[in-house]
Amino acid sequence: MTSHRSHTFATLSALVLLALMPNASAQSSFETTPTTFSGQAAAVKGTILGVPITVVDTGPVDVGGGALEAHLLCYPDGPDCLVGLPDLTNGAVGAEVLNATVVAQGNRSRATASAAELRLNVANQRISATLL
Repeated sequence: MTSHRSHTFATLSALVLLALMPNASAQSSFETTPTTFSGQAAAVKGTILGVPITVVDTGPVDVGGGALEAHLLCYPDGPDCLVGLPDLTNGAVGAEVLNATVVAQGNRSRATASAAELRLNVANQRISATLL
């Protein structure tokens, strides 16, 4: 009976040691791949009469993460605008307080964009919004 107990104890000890030993396949299953990010934000982006227009664009965030932001007081510049850009749309687009932000960190990316007093005038059709 003593040899049976010794044999059982030795078998159990070997099983415990095997369970505690790191093996390559178990270890590789716990390895993580690096997180890659993507994201971009634009306050105004579209096509007007076949012409692409983008105003206040962060551009793409780095694949390693980070934060980008872009801001503009008004588009287009004019007598009531201290900080703006020249009108590239011939009056088709107008907006005030344009913001775009993208943040990529941890395990997610977030992008936000806003524009106040957005005005579109295309083919004599006017569309406006107070806040987007």
